[in-house]
Amino acid sequence: MSLTQQNLNHIIQLFEKLQNLSISKDEYDELKRWSLLSEENKQIWVNFHDEELIANDRIKWELFDSELALSNIKRTAKRRLFYRYAAAAAMLFMVFSFSFYFMTRYSRTATEENVVAVNDILPNDNNAVLRFSDDETIVLDKKQNGIQIAKNSISYQNGNLLKQVAHQKAPRQVSLSVPRGSKYEITLDDGTKIWVNAETELRFPETFRGSKTREVTLSGEAYFEVAHDATKPFRVKMSNELIEVLGTSFNLSNYQSDDFTKATLLTGKIALTLNQSLASSKTILLPGQQALYHKEQQKLDILNVDGKKELAWKNGDFVFENEHILTIMKQVERWYDIEVIYKGDFKQSYFSGIVSRSQSLSAVLEMLATTEKLKFKIDKGRREVILSAN
Repeated sequence: MSLTQQNLNHIIQLFEKLQNLSISKDEYDELKRWSLLSEENKQIWVNFHDEELIANDRIKWELFDSELALSNIKRTAKRRLFYRYAAAAAMLFMVFSFSFYFMTRYSRTATEENVVAVNDILPNDNNAVLRFSDDETIVLDKKQNGIQIAKNSISYQNGNLLKQVAHQKAPRQVSLSVPRGSKYEITLDDGTKIWVNAETELRFPETFRGSKTREVTLSGEAYFEVAHDATKPFRVKMSNELIEVLGTSFNLSNYQSDDFTKATLLTGKIALTLNQSLASSKTILLPGQQALYHKEQQKLDILNVDGKKELAWKNGDFVFENEHILTIMKQVERWYDIEVIYKGDFKQSYFSGIVSRSQSLSAVLEMLATTEKLKFKIDKGRREVILSAN
Protein backbone atom coordinates (compact mmCIF):
# COMPACT_ATOMS: atom_id res chain seq x y z
CA MET A 1 0.00 0.00 0.00
CA SER A 2 1.49 3.32 -1.07
CA LEU A 3 1.36 5.84 1.71
CA THR A 4 -0.99 8.58 0.56
CA GLN A 5 -2.71 10.72 3.15
CA GLN A 6 -5.93 8.85 2.39
CA ASN A 7 -4.28 5.50 3.05
CA LEU A 8 -2.70 6.79 6.24
CA ASN A 9 -6.07 8.00 7.52
CA HIS A 10 -7.62 4.63 6.66
CA ILE A 11 -4.97 2.70 8.61
CA ILE A 12 -5.37 5.02 11.59
CA GLN A 13 -9.13 4.43 11.51
CA LEU A 14 -8.58 0.67 11.50
CA PHE A 15 -6.31 0.92 14.55
CA GLU A 16 -8.90 3.06 16.32
CA LYS A 17 -11.58 0.47 15.50
CA LEU A 18 -9.32 -2.25 16.90
CA GLN A 19 -8.91 -0.32 20.12
CA ASN A 20 -12.66 0.38 20.31
CA LEU A 21 -13.47 -3.34 19.76
CA SER A 22 -15.55 -2.39 16.71
CA ILE A 23 -13.31 -3.82 13.99
CA SER A 24 -14.67 -6.49 11.66
CA LYS A 25 -12.81 -9.69 10.74
CA ASP A 26 -12.12 -8.43 7.21
CA GLU A 27 -10.79 -5.13 8.56
CA TYR A 28 -8.62 -6.95 11.11
CA ASP A 29 -7.23 -9.22 8.38
CA GLU A 30 -6.49 -6.13 6.26
CA LEU A 31 -4.65 -4.54 9.17
CA LYS A 32 -2.57 -7.65 9.81
CA ARG A 33 -1.67 -7.90 6.11
CA TRP A 34 -0.64 -4.24 6.18
CA SER A 35 1.59 -4.92 9.20
CA LEU A 36 3.55 -7.46 7.15
CA LEU A 37 4.27 -5.14 4.23
CA SER A 38 7.37 -3.58 5.81
CA GLU A 39 9.49 -3.53 8.95
CA GLU A 40 8.09 -0.07 9.79
CA ASN A 41 4.54 -1.39 9.62
CA LYS A 42 5.47 -4.41 11.72
CA GLN A 43 7.03 -2.17 14.38
CA ILE A 44 3.88 -0.06 14.53
CA TRP A 45 1.82 -3.21 15.11
CA VAL A 46 4.16 -4.25 17.93
CA ASN A 47 4.17 -0.76 19.48
CA PHE A 48 0.39 -0.58 19.34
CA HIS A 49 0.18 -3.59 21.67
CA ASP A 50 3.13 -2.59 23.90
CA GLU A 51 1.66 -1.50 27.24
CA GLU A 52 5.08 -0.55 28.66
CA LEU A 53 5.84 1.71 25.69
CA ILE A 54 2.45 3.37 26.05
CA ALA A 55 3.04 3.99 29.77
CA ASN A 56 6.48 5.49 29.06
CA ASP A 57 5.03 7.73 26.36
CA ARG A 58 2.40 8.95 28.79
CA ILE A 59 5.12 10.01 31.23
CA LYS A 60 6.92 11.88 28.45
CA TRP A 61 3.76 13.75 27.59
CA GLU A 62 3.25 14.70 31.23
CA LEU A 63 6.81 16.05 31.55
CA PHE A 64 7.01 18.00 28.30
CA ASP A 65 4.88 20.40 26.27
CA SER A 66 2.81 17.91 24.26
CA GLU A 67 1.57 20.45 21.73
CA LEU A 68 5.10 21.65 21.02
CA ALA A 69 6.39 18.07 20.73
CA LEU A 70 3.62 17.09 18.35
CA SER A 71 4.21 20.23 16.28
CA ASN A 72 7.91 19.36 15.95
CA ILE A 73 7.12 15.87 14.76
CA LYS A 74 4.65 17.18 12.18
CA ARG A 75 7.23 19.61 10.84
CA THR A 76 9.85 16.84 10.65
CA ALA A 77 7.43 14.54 8.83
CA LYS A 78 6.46 17.33 6.44
CA ARG A 79 10.10 18.04 5.52
CA ARG A 80 10.78 14.35 4.91
CA LEU A 81 7.85 14.07 2.52
CA PHE A 82 10.24 15.48 -0.09
CA TYR A 83 12.48 12.43 0.19
CA ARG A 84 12.24 8.74 -0.66
CA TYR A 85 11.58 7.73 2.95
CA ALA A 86 8.42 9.77 3.34
CA ALA A 87 6.46 6.63 4.17
CA ALA A 88 8.75 5.73 7.07
CA ALA A 89 8.51 9.27 8.46
CA ALA A 90 4.74 9.25 8.31
CA MET A 91 4.70 5.85 9.99
CA LEU A 92 6.82 7.16 12.85
CA PHE A 93 4.41 10.05 13.20
CA MET A 94 1.54 7.58 13.33
CA VAL A 95 3.21 5.56 16.10
CA PHE A 96 3.50 8.73 18.14
CA SER A 97 -0.14 9.56 17.39
CA PHE A 98 -1.26 6.12 18.57
CA SER A 99 0.68 6.54 21.80
CA PHE A 100 -1.07 9.86 22.38
CA TYR A 101 -4.42 8.25 21.58
CA PHE A 102 -3.87 5.59 24.22
CA MET A 103 -2.64 8.14 26.75
CA THR A 104 -5.75 10.24 26.43
CA ARG A 105 -8.04 7.19 26.45
CA TYR A 106 -6.80 5.46 29.61
CA SER A 107 -7.16 7.19 32.96
CA ARG A 108 -4.79 5.08 35.07
CA THR A 109 -1.77 6.87 36.49
CA ALA A 110 1.82 5.97 35.64
CA THR A 111 2.19 4.46 39.11
CA GLU A 112 -0.74 2.13 38.49
CA GLU A 113 0.77 1.13 35.12
CA ASN A 114 4.02 0.20 36.87
CA VAL A 115 2.08 -1.98 39.33
CA VAL A 116 0.47 -3.83 36.42
CA ALA A 117 3.85 -4.26 34.70
CA VAL A 118 5.39 -5.79 37.83
CA ASN A 119 2.50 -8.25 38.19
CA ASP A 120 1.99 -8.93 34.51
CA ILE A 121 2.17 -12.44 33.03
CA LEU A 122 3.60 -13.26 29.61
CA PRO A 123 2.86 -16.29 27.42
CA ASN A 124 5.11 -19.28 28.03
CA ASP A 125 7.55 -20.90 25.63
CA ASN A 126 6.54 -23.97 23.60
CA ASN A 127 6.55 -26.56 26.37
CA ALA A 128 5.63 -30.10 25.38
CA VAL A 129 6.43 -33.69 26.34
CA LEU A 130 6.52 -36.93 24.31
CA ARG A 131 5.69 -40.12 26.19
CA PHE A 132 6.01 -43.61 24.72
CA SER A 133 4.22 -46.80 25.73
CA ASP A 134 7.53 -48.37 26.81
CA ASP A 135 7.91 -45.59 29.44
CA GLU A 136 10.40 -43.50 27.46
CA THR A 137 9.82 -39.78 28.02
CA ILE A 138 11.27 -36.84 26.07
CA VAL A 139 10.93 -33.24 27.18
CA LEU A 140 10.88 -31.26 23.92
CA ASP A 141 12.97 -28.16 23.32
CA LYS A 142 10.85 -25.15 24.32
CA LYS A 143 12.63 -22.98 21.74
CA GLN A 144 11.34 -25.21 18.91
CA ASN A 145 7.88 -24.97 17.35
CA GLY A 146 7.27 -28.61 16.53
CA ILE A 147 8.51 -32.06 15.53
CA GLN A 148 8.37 -34.39 12.52
CA ILE A 149 8.11 -38.16 12.70
CA ALA A 150 9.79 -40.07 9.89
CA LYS A 151 10.44 -43.74 9.18
CA ASN A 152 13.56 -44.05 11.33
CA SER A 153 13.78 -40.77 13.21
CA ILE A 154 12.08 -37.95 15.03
CA SER A 155 13.36 -34.45 14.24
CA TYR A 156 12.48 -30.88 15.07
CA GLN A 157 10.88 -28.84 12.32
CA ASN A 158 14.14 -27.00 11.67
CA GLY A 159 15.75 -30.34 10.77
CA ASN A 160 17.69 -30.94 13.99
CA LEU A 161 17.62 -34.64 14.86
CA LEU A 162 15.80 -35.43 18.11
CA LYS A 163 16.33 -39.20 18.15
CA GLN A 164 16.75 -42.27 15.97
CA VAL A 165 13.84 -44.71 16.01
CA ALA A 166 14.65 -48.42 16.09
CA HIS A 167 12.48 -50.76 14.01
CA GLN A 168 9.95 -52.65 16.13
CA LYS A 169 7.46 -55.37 15.26
CA ALA A 170 4.60 -53.54 16.96
CA PRO A 171 4.65 -49.73 16.82
CA ARG A 172 4.75 -47.97 20.16
CA GLN A 173 1.89 -45.75 21.22
CA VAL A 174 2.91 -42.13 21.72
CA SER A 175 1.32 -39.18 23.48
CA LEU A 176 2.16 -35.54 22.89
CA SER A 177 1.20 -33.50 25.97
CA VAL A 178 1.03 -29.73 25.67
CA PRO A 179 0.47 -27.94 29.02
CA ARG A 180 -1.26 -24.66 29.72
CA GLY A 181 0.43 -21.64 28.22
CA SER A 182 1.89 -23.48 25.20
CA LYS A 183 1.14 -24.90 21.78
CA TYR A 184 3.10 -27.30 19.58
CA GLU A 185 3.06 -28.68 16.04
CA ILE A 186 3.60 -32.24 14.92
CA THR A 187 3.86 -33.96 11.55
CA LEU A 188 2.96 -37.65 11.71
CA ASP A 189 4.73 -40.27 9.62
CA ASP A 190 1.96 -40.19 6.96
CA GLY A 191 2.48 -36.46 6.41
CA THR A 192 -0.55 -35.31 8.42
CA LYS A 193 0.13 -31.98 10.15
CA ILE A 194 -1.43 -31.20 13.52
CA TRP A 195 -1.32 -27.98 15.54
CA VAL A 196 -1.92 -28.78 19.22
CA ASN A 197 -3.36 -26.13 21.52
CA ALA A 198 -2.71 -25.54 25.22
CA GLU A 199 -3.82 -28.10 27.84
CA THR A 200 -4.15 -30.83 25.21
CA GLU A 201 -3.05 -34.43 24.81
CA LEU A 202 -2.77 -36.14 21.42
CA ARG A 203 -2.24 -39.92 21.32
CA PHE A 204 -1.13 -41.77 18.19
CA PRO A 205 0.96 -44.75 17.01
CA GLU A 206 4.62 -44.13 16.23
CA THR A 207 3.92 -45.26 12.67
CA PHE A 208 0.83 -46.09 10.60
CA ARG A 209 2.73 -48.63 8.50
CA GLY A 210 0.97 -52.01 8.39
CA SER A 211 -2.34 -50.65 9.73
CA LYS A 212 -5.61 -50.44 7.83
CA THR A 213 -6.59 -47.12 9.36
CA ARG A 214 -4.86 -44.06 10.80
CA GLU A 215 -6.33 -43.42 14.24
CA VAL A 216 -5.45 -40.80 16.87
CA THR A 217 -7.12 -39.75 20.12
CA LEU A 218 -7.62 -36.13 21.17
CA SER A 219 -8.29 -34.56 24.55
CA GLY A 220 -8.21 -30.76 24.24
CA GLU A 221 -8.00 -28.81 20.97
CA ALA A 222 -6.11 -29.29 17.72
CA TYR A 223 -6.20 -28.28 14.08
CA PHE A 224 -5.64 -31.04 11.50
CA GLU A 225 -4.41 -31.00 7.91
CA VAL A 226 -4.79 -34.63 6.97
CA ALA A 227 -2.61 -36.18 4.27
CA HIS A 228 -4.75 -37.88 1.64
CA ASP A 229 -4.67 -41.69 1.57
CA ALA A 230 -7.80 -43.30 0.17
CA THR A 231 -6.64 -46.74 1.36
CA LYS A 232 -6.31 -45.66 5.01
CA PRO A 233 -9.10 -43.53 6.43
CA PHE A 234 -7.99 -41.08 9.11
CA ARG A 235 -9.93 -41.17 12.39
CA VAL A 236 -9.92 -38.95 15.46
CA LYS A 237 -11.45 -40.33 18.64
CA MET A 238 -12.81 -37.86 21.22
CA SER A 239 -14.78 -38.36 24.41
CA ASN A 240 -18.17 -38.45 22.66
CA GLU A 241 -17.42 -38.53 18.95
CA LEU A 242 -15.49 -40.31 16.25
CA ILE A 243 -14.34 -38.22 13.27
CA GLU A 244 -13.61 -40.04 9.99
CA VAL A 245 -11.88 -38.43 7.02
CA LEU A 246 -9.82 -39.27 3.93
CA GLY A 247 -8.08 -35.92 3.46
CA THR A 248 -9.18 -32.54 4.72
CA SER A 249 -8.57 -29.73 7.23
CA PHE A 250 -10.61 -29.22 10.39
CA ASN A 251 -10.47 -27.99 13.98
CA LEU A 252 -11.56 -30.08 16.96
CA SER A 253 -12.19 -28.85 20.50
CA ASN A 254 -12.70 -31.47 23.20
CA TYR A 255 -11.80 -29.94 26.57
CA GLN A 256 -13.10 -31.83 29.58
CA SER A 257 -13.88 -28.58 31.41
CA ASP A 258 -16.12 -27.29 28.59
CA ASP A 259 -19.83 -28.03 28.37
CA PHE A 260 -19.50 -28.86 24.69
CA THR A 261 -17.27 -30.33 22.02
CA LYS A 262 -16.83 -28.76 18.58
CA ALA A 263 -15.83 -30.10 15.18
CA THR A 264 -15.35 -27.38 12.57
CA LEU A 265 -14.67 -28.30 8.94
CA LEU A 266 -12.57 -25.97 6.79
CA THR A 267 -12.01 -28.06 3.64
CA GLY A 268 -13.02 -31.51 2.39
CA LYS A 269 -15.60 -33.69 4.09
CA ILE A 270 -15.78 -35.49 7.43
CA ALA A 271 -18.21 -37.91 9.00
CA LEU A 272 -19.05 -37.58 12.69
CA THR A 273 -20.42 -40.50 14.70
CA LEU A 274 -21.58 -40.16 18.29
CA ASN A 275 -20.78 -42.91 20.77
CA GLN A 276 -23.08 -45.88 20.40
CA SER A 277 -24.45 -45.32 23.90
CA LEU A 278 -25.71 -41.90 22.77
CA ALA A 279 -26.72 -42.39 19.15
CA SER A 280 -25.82 -44.48 16.16
CA SER A 281 -26.40 -41.97 13.39
CA LYS A 282 -23.57 -40.60 11.23
CA THR A 283 -23.47 -36.89 10.41
CA ILE A 284 -21.67 -35.56 7.34
CA LEU A 285 -20.10 -32.10 7.63
CA LEU A 286 -19.37 -29.84 4.66
CA PRO A 287 -16.89 -26.93 4.57
CA GLY A 288 -18.04 -24.03 6.74
CA GLN A 289 -20.10 -26.25 9.02
CA GLN A 290 -19.58 -26.96 12.71
CA ALA A 291 -20.90 -29.84 14.80
CA LEU A 292 -21.56 -28.53 18.31
CA TYR A 293 -22.28 -31.29 20.82
CA HIS A 294 -23.81 -30.31 24.17
CA LYS A 295 -22.56 -32.83 26.70
CA GLU A 296 -25.24 -32.45 29.38
CA GLN A 297 -28.21 -32.48 26.99
CA GLN A 298 -26.52 -35.03 24.70
CA LYS A 299 -27.64 -32.86 21.82
CA LEU A 300 -25.89 -32.24 18.49
CA ASP A 301 -26.34 -28.98 16.55
CA ILE A 302 -25.01 -28.31 13.06
CA LEU A 303 -24.09 -24.65 12.52
CA ASN A 304 -22.76 -22.57 9.65
CA VAL A 305 -19.67 -20.76 10.94
CA ASP A 306 -16.74 -18.60 9.90
CA GLY A 307 -13.65 -20.79 10.18
CA LYS A 308 -11.40 -17.77 10.81
CA LYS A 309 -12.66 -17.49 14.38
CA GLU A 310 -12.09 -21.17 15.09
CA LEU A 311 -8.53 -20.92 13.78
CA ALA A 312 -7.68 -17.72 15.65
CA TRP A 313 -5.69 -19.64 18.31
CA LYS A 314 -3.59 -21.38 15.61
CA ASN A 315 -2.90 -18.04 13.92
CA GLY A 316 -1.84 -16.39 17.18
CA ASP A 317 -4.95 -14.40 18.14
CA PHE A 318 -7.85 -14.30 20.54
CA VAL A 319 -11.09 -13.55 18.66
CA PHE A 320 -14.28 -13.05 20.65
CA GLU A 321 -17.71 -12.47 19.11
CA ASN A 322 -20.37 -11.63 21.68
CA GLU A 323 -19.01 -14.35 23.98
CA HIS A 324 -19.67 -14.65 27.69
CA ILE A 325 -16.84 -13.74 30.03
CA LEU A 326 -16.71 -17.29 31.45
CA THR A 327 -16.10 -18.73 27.97
CA ILE A 328 -13.49 -16.08 27.21
CA MET A 329 -11.60 -16.54 30.44
CA LYS A 330 -11.37 -20.31 29.98
CA GLN A 331 -9.26 -19.61 26.90
CA VAL A 332 -7.24 -17.01 28.80
CA GLU A 333 -6.68 -19.43 31.71
CA ARG A 334 -5.30 -22.10 29.39
CA TRP A 335 -3.01 -19.75 27.50
CA TYR A 336 -1.52 -17.84 30.44
CA ASP A 337 -1.70 -20.74 32.93
CA ILE A 338 -3.74 -18.81 35.49
CA GLU A 339 -6.86 -19.16 37.60
CA VAL A 340 -9.67 -16.60 37.61
CA ILE A 341 -11.64 -15.47 40.65
CA TYR A 342 -14.95 -13.74 39.91
CA LYS A 343 -16.48 -11.05 42.12
CA GLY A 344 -19.89 -9.67 41.32
CA ASP A 345 -22.63 -10.47 38.81
CA PHE A 346 -21.33 -11.42 35.35
CA LYS A 347 -24.58 -12.90 33.98
CA GLN A 348 -24.89 -10.27 31.24
CA SER A 349 -21.16 -9.89 30.54
CA TYR A 350 -20.66 -10.53 26.84
CA PHE A 351 -17.69 -9.21 24.88
CA SER A 352 -16.34 -8.90 21.34
CA GLY A 353 -12.78 -8.11 20.36
CA ILE A 354 -9.48 -9.22 18.85
CA VAL A 355 -6.06 -9.27 20.50
CA SER A 356 -2.80 -11.07 19.78
CA ARG A 357 -1.93 -14.08 21.94
CA SER A 358 1.68 -12.91 21.92
CA GLN A 359 0.74 -9.98 24.16
CA SER A 360 0.89 -9.95 27.94
CA LEU A 361 -2.05 -10.98 30.09
CA SER A 362 -2.75 -7.36 31.03
CA ALA A 363 -3.15 -6.45 27.32
CA VAL A 364 -5.98 -8.98 26.98
CA LEU A 365 -7.63 -7.83 30.21
CA GLU A 366 -7.26 -4.19 29.19
CA MET A 367 -9.21 -4.94 26.02
CA LEU A 368 -12.06 -6.29 28.11
CA ALA A 369 -11.82 -3.49 30.68
CA THR A 370 -12.23 -0.75 28.05
CA THR A 371 -15.92 -1.70 27.90
CA GLU A 372 -16.15 -0.54 31.56
CA LYS A 373 -18.03 -3.74 32.42
CA LEU A 374 -15.27 -5.06 34.67
CA LYS A 375 -12.07 -4.32 36.55
CA PHE A 376 -9.14 -6.67 37.04
CA LYS A 377 -6.22 -7.31 39.35
CA ILE A 378 -3.31 -9.66 38.57
CA ASP A 379 -1.50 -11.62 41.28
CA LYS A 380 1.60 -12.93 39.50
CA GLY A 381 2.84 -14.95 42.48
CA ARG A 382 -0.40 -16.89 42.81
CA ARG A 383 -0.99 -16.79 39.04
CA GLU A 384 -4.46 -15.51 39.73
CA VAL A 385 -6.68 -12.86 38.20
CA ILE A 386 -9.47 -11.24 40.18
CA LEU A 387 -12.28 -9.97 37.96
CA SER A 388 -14.75 -7.55 39.52
CA ALA A 389 -17.98 -6.66 37.75
CA ASN A 390 -18.79 -2.97 37.42
